[in-house]
Amino acid sequence: MMPHRWNVGDKVLITEVCIKRMSDSDHSCVTPQYPDDSFIEKARGYKGVIGEVTHTFPPGYEVSIQFPIGEGAQGFHMKDDWIEESA
Repeated sequence: MMPHRWNVGDKVLITEVCIKRMSDSDHSCVTPQYPDDSFIEKARGYKGVIGEVTHTFPPGYEVSIQFPIGEGAQGFHMKDDWIEESA
């Protein structure tokens, strides 16, 4: 999979495929337990919710994302392939 460069303002989703990628990363020998199980479960709660990229980290493959939910919001630091573009 080619890296994806995200931009501030991009609308994104967490899908079941994204959750699988997070889980695969968690079990890899390169970055074991990153992200940890609690992060993955929290992200699973936002599956299908449209979020927005609020910050990119050079070169743009890691981002901060805000998911609005009711009165509150949840932010996540994500790798480029842990999210997908919202249609």
